[in-house]
Amino acid sequence: MCKGIVGSITTTTTLTECTGGQTGGSSTPLGPALQQGGTITWTSGSTTTVGAPGLQLVHTPGCNGTENAITAQVTADSGNGIKVPGTFTGTACLNLDGTITVVKPFTIT
Repeated sequence: MCKGIVGSITTTTTLTECTGGQTGGSSTPLGPALQQGGTITWTSGSTTTVGAPGLQLVHTPGCNGTENAITAQVTADSGNGIKVPGTFTGTACLNLDGTITVVKPFTIT
């Protein structure tokens, strides 16, 4: 589970406050992996590959922008002990200032 995200929609993003598996606590900068699918490299050196995510607009109080529920299929994993196939889910707020915040932690099941 990753409870945080650092970055913005105009720069790279990093998943933070990650527990479980062998993540090392965070991802390296994601590039397009969160938006288009691809390989997430964790600071521990292990990787998790996800397919292109499905996005669903949702609304909860406190999001100053567009809130997206994100779901993607886990297609490969090296060194994390994550079940493959699996599902990567979470909800993020794309704030009006371009920053991204986690609304619901990202999990892989």
